[in-house]
Amino acid sequence: DGKLDVCVFKNKDILNMVKYIMAAFAGKSHIFMDVEYYKARKVRVKSKEKVLAHTDCELIGETPLDIKVVPKSLRLIF
Repeated sequence: DGKLDVCVFKNKDILNMVKYIMAAFAGKSHIFMDVEYYKARKVRVKSKEKVLAHTDCELIGETPLDIKVVPKSLRLIF
């Protein structure tokens, strides 16, 4: 659909992070009231202090961070 799926986890303490991770692996992260979901073509991630950012376990930079969809930038071979 050309959009990013964005999840915002409201509670960042260790117990809630474990809860979120376990729910994500079970495909149930959508059941929590303290998680917000958005679809967007571009996202800006900000924080009060610099925070390292990663995706798929690879470091991609630090905050502030701009992320956007680049249509037709990935070629798939079947």
